[in-house]
Amino acid sequence: MATAFLVGLLLACTACGGDHGDSVRGAQERTPVQIPVTSTEEHYAGLDYAISTNGIDFSAPVGLMIYLDGDHYRGERGVISNHPNGDEARGMARMAAKRNMVLVIPRHPTFAYSDELGYTWWENSEATGKAILKLSRHLCTSTCASAQRTWYMGYSGGAEFITYVLAPKYRDGYGKGGAILLAGGGARNDDGSWISFDHPPQDFKKSFDLHWFVGSRDGVGQSENAPEWSALKATAEGRKFYAEHGFTTTRTVLPGDDHESYDFAGIMDRGLKAGGL
Repeated sequence: MATAFLVGLLLACTACGGDHGDSVRGAQERTPVQIPVTSTEEHYAGLDYAISTNGIDFSAPVGLMIYLDGDHYRGERGVISNHPNGDEARGMARMAAKRNMVLVIPRHPTFAYSDELGYTWWENSEATGKAILKLSRHLCTSTCASAQRTWYMGYSGGAEFITYVLAPKYRDGYGKGGAILLAGGGARNDDGSWISFDHPPQDFKKSFDLHWFVGSRDGVGQSENAPEWSALKATAEGRKFYAEHGFTTTRTVLPGDDHESYDFAGIMDRGLKAGGL
């Protein structure tokens, strides 16, 4: 991590006010303090990631929004994690900052690439899951955030990674605030069976809301590396599975949207509002 950035965060964290276990639900938009670094590229636990602290008031309770991008091939255009200073990422950073949440965008690690599938979070899920766990813990420490203030947003394969890996295999250190699942987030195995989910504790089920969004045109044939897969079907099945396991869930179908037409910042805003933020 860049020295100046780390020092800036640590100095800000010494002024963190209140009980760090407080929830950010219902938090109002704050008047931000001046932070010298607005966005930077960092590396931790084998992951390259971009972090945006623009507009964050570190003297107040801080949250985290960790965005997990969808599957993609090398050189593919329009990938948000490859353009953390692009319009989409900047819009998402603004939506997060309204809730005093730091936006973090990890890139897929190099070991998560295959010629057949491209970059995925879910293909080598044990290794990528451990990397995200380490990164989440590191970020909670370096930004003064708690697990209860840590949310995830996943798009397509990133959403699948949340519902198949992070939520079922929750461990101390993963975020417990909730998840926004865009164009993915199913719960069935390849053989049609439901994923396994050991009995999650009540406090986790109570705090970890899941909110699905999917376009009305995002069905079979929309995903390049899995043309037989349907985001419409996956989101319906994922919502059904988690609702039946006692989680607070919503699912919104967006008229006219397909797999490539989503307003990421707008959906982040709607998902956080659905979670009471």
